[in-house]
Amino acid sequence: MSDPVENNDRQATAASLLIDLFREKPLFLNLLSSYVEQTQELENEIFELRNAFWVDTAIGAQLDGIGQIVGITREGASDTVYRIRIKARILINLSSGTPNQILELVRALSPASAPDPTYTPWFPASFAIGVTELTLTEVAEISDAIIETTPLGVRSNFIYSLDTNANMFQFSSDASSQTSAVQGFANLAQTTGGKLSGVITNG
Repeated sequence: MSDPVENNDRQATAASLLIDLFREKPLFLNLLSSYVEQTQELENEIFELRNAFWVDTAIGAQLDGIGQIVGITREGASDTVYRIRIKARILINLSSGTPNQILELVRALSPASAPDPTYTPWFPASFAIGVTELTLTEVAEISDAIIETTPLGVRSNFIYSLDTNANMFQFSSDASSQTSAVQGFANLAQTTGGKLSGVITNG
C-alpha cells in the first residue's frame, strides 16, 4: 500500500471536477469553496498528526514514543540514527527468519555506501551473512539483529570487514611472497597486505 498524498489545494481540485455548467455560477462556486475550505483544514490537521507520529518524519519526543511502542530505547542516539534503529526493530518484530527478511534487516542497518550483503546457506542448518565497509558500532548492531532474527535450531555466521572487499586478506596465489595490497598479512601500520575481517556466530 502506497503512502497517502497530501493535497494542499483542494479548492483547485474541486473546481477542476465541476462540469462546465457550474463553473460559471459564482454563487455555486462560493458555496463549494466554503465546504472545501473545511475539508482542507481537516486534511491539514490529519497530515500534521500523521507526520508527527510517522517514523520518517517524527522528531524528538514523538520519535521516542514510536521507539517505546516497538520496543527500542534511544540511548543517546540522534534522531537520524534512532530512526534507523526503530525501522530495524520493526523488521525484527515482523521477521520470521527467512533469508530475504534477514538480508533486508542487514541492509537497513548497513551504511548506504556499503555493498549489498551476501547470504550463503551452509548445510544442514546454518548460513553466513557477509558485509564489508562497516564501523565497529554497526558491526555490533547488525550482529545482535542477526542473532535475534535467526530461527531456533539454525546457526548464523556474521562475516564482516571494516574495510573494502578489495582490501580483505587473501592467501598468496603461489609459494612466492606477495607484496600486493590485497595479498597476505598486513604490516603493523596496515598500509600493505590484506586486512583481516571478523566472524560472529550465534552458536
